[in-house]
Amino acid sequence: MKLWLRRIHLSLALISGLFLLIVSLTGAVMIYAKNIQHFIEPEKWQVTPQTRSIHYDALIQNVEMQTETKSHSFLCQNKKRMLHGNSG
Repeated sequence: MKLWLRRIHLSLALISGLFLLIVSLTGAVMIYAKNIQHFIEPEKWQVTPQTRSIHYDALIQNVEMQTETKSHSFLCQNKKRMLHGNSG
């Protein structure tokens, strides 16, 4: 009887310990996900400045072509007002 209880206790402890280890490791990966991504692929996280600016209408057309949806409006930060694009 005593040996049976020890084996059940050991198996339950190993199963719960494995569960806690998996939860801890996945939590650590989730917390440091951005840092890991920066370390693995740094070229995807750097922006190269452009020498010329794009006109607002061309920008709206580029976004609409890439997303295949019509943009209704966007915020222009340097003029601090809402500009309306083609709403279709």
